Amino acid sequence: MPFPWVAAVLFKLFFEVPEVGAHNPCFAAAAPEVREDREKWKGTYLEPVGSIAEPSENARRAGLAKELWDTTERIVEDLKV
Repeated sequence: MPFPWVAAVLFKLFFEVPEVGAHNPCFAAAAPEVREDREKWKGTYLEPVGSIAEPSENARRAGLAKELWDTTERIVEDLKV
C-alpha cells in the first residue's frame, strides 16, 4: 500500500485491538452476574462491555446467518490439507 498511514488511521477508526475486543466475550464467560442469573443472560446480545442490547436488524436476519454459516464452512473446508 502506498500510504500505510491511511491504513493505520482506518484501522484505528473501525477496529479494536484484540485485547479490547476480548472484553465482551470474557465478561460473558466469567462475570459473576452472568453465573448468578444465567436465564437473564442466556441467548442475549451484548454490547461492550456486558450490557444487554437489542441486535441490529441484519443480526436478526436468518438468511444472513445461514449465508455466514455456509461461507464459514466452505472456508474451513478449503483450509483442510
